[in-house]
Amino acid sequence: MNGDVPLRRLVLHFTAKHVLLVNDIGAGVSAETTLNDLLARSAWGTLDVATGNWVLVSEEPSAFPPSEGLLSYFEHVNRKFQTEGEELDDETRSFNLASVSKAIASFTAKDQPGHKFRPFFDQMVKCLSLPKGVSKAMGIERVVLADDDIAPLEDERSSMLRLGRYQVMPAFWNLVMHLAKEKRDFQIVFRGTQAEIDKVAQEWNFFCDGSHPCYCGANKTKKAVLDGSKGTKDMRLGAAALGRWSIDDPSAGGVGHVVSFPDLNENEADLAEYNAKVEAQEEAQRKAEADGVEAPPPLGDPPRTVAAVFRGQKQVYNGIVHFVLTNARQSAAVVEGVQEAEPDIQKRVLLVNEADLAIHNVLFIHDKDADTAEVLEVCTGDELEPSSARHSLVYPVELFKMITNPEYLIKAVVEAEEMRSRQLEAAREKEAADAKANDPLKPLSSEQLKACPPKEYLYHTVIPALMPALEIVQRDRPADPITALAMYLLRHGDQYSKALHEPVEAPPPVDPGK
Repeated sequence: MNGDVPLRRLVLHFTAKHVLLVNDIGAGVSAETTLNDLLARSAWGTLDVATGNWVLVSEEPSAFPPSEGLLSYFEHVNRKFQTEGEELDDETRSFNLASVSKAIASFTAKDQPGHKFRPFFDQMVKCLSLPKGVSKAMGIERVVLADDDIAPLEDERSSMLRLGRYQVMPAFWNLVMHLAKEKRDFQIVFRGTQAEIDKVAQEWNFFCDGSHPCYCGANKTKKAVLDGSKGTKDMRLGAAALGRWSIDDPSAGGVGHVVSFPDLNENEADLAEYNAKVEAQEEAQRKAEADGVEAPPPLGDPPRTVAAVFRGQKQVYNGIVHFVLTNARQSAAVVEGVQEAEPDIQKRVLLVNEADLAIHNVLFIHDKDADTAEVLEVCTGDELEPSSARHSLVYPVELFKMITNPEYLIKAVVEAEEMRSRQLEAAREKEAADAKANDPLKPLSSEQLKACPPKEYLYHTVIPALMPALEIVQRDRPADPITALAMYLLRHGDQYSKALHEPVEAPPPVDPGK
């Protein structure tokens, strides 16, 4: 990382769908379909004028077309088989939906439009495959791309890897190990549906306690431990840090964003203080009994246990960043879209405090969903311009690159930090320039002075020299204050404004021969 970039506390938000997890949990979509869908969105081509067929033009997957006039295979198929519109009857819509799914799922198969991209498909499968030593130790002979092909196993660690491939993508684990090795101050917030959070949280805790089969130090794997032992951070995700994010309709009297943590005590600080007093009192009672003196009076009732609920943008931000994420809790998870009637939560809101310069929040989201992300400034309630937030606060993840490049997220964090530092520096320079432009003491030109009202004219020309002189006269109280004032002004002539005096050009040199 660039040494000029300040190391702020990182609060990294990860959406589970298509950022941490390849599969769309709960949608019943296989990994093979997901990878074909990814390549169909990343393959760009044109339409053959004679046949109307889509023809591949791009040579490698990319999130954006390599040249103008191209459309992705995904766009082509959805245009060919319309699935929206009031004119469509249910039978036609169902047929078109099935046609789109079939075309996308077989995109790279033999004799299909994207067959030339099959090597990229195979590359992704290889990158998602478990290390050979782990597969051998677990008795896994091949990678399975359909989740339902092998039933879940009794052992949770074996079950999550039973298909011969990573469940949570390796680039994420590499980022966490990198940040821990660099001794960075960072926290993780997982965001997604309940099913997604359950899968991610389980594997995350296996990773943190050093029992993840791919990061346990056995079978030629790296050893990763983040459970608080041997001076490491305790990054494990506990029940107290599992929350739910919903939206109250402000127009109906609601407060907007609401995040609740059912197992987190809102009064935990008071309870900790109370428990410390209990321990001190028990020690005092033992000492009193030993000394034969009167025991101290009993303490009152402990603080009530109240589930932590944060309402409104500012409370939600402070609640997650400053209350939930503490030295004792380095990770959290929030289930978004608690009710189906809350479609707005799927916009993926990132709350930031622009005045909180010591903290850098970054939301990592699949690139196709990045345009729907909203960044809200909690102090003003304003939504930040998407173009200014992109890559610095909202990082659009290109799934193909993340799967095939194990250092993708490490580089992404560096890019986000460097861009954020440039933005903050630009903001400081603009603020300084604005302050200078609006400085009432800034010297004015003679034309500007002549146009000033009387009071402003005196403020710019006389007051800067007169005020120090008046202070001296008031302090010393001379017998002749007027003369003392005049003498002070004469001795400190450099304090006068010279703006009224037009520059005098030197006379032309005299020719001695004339």
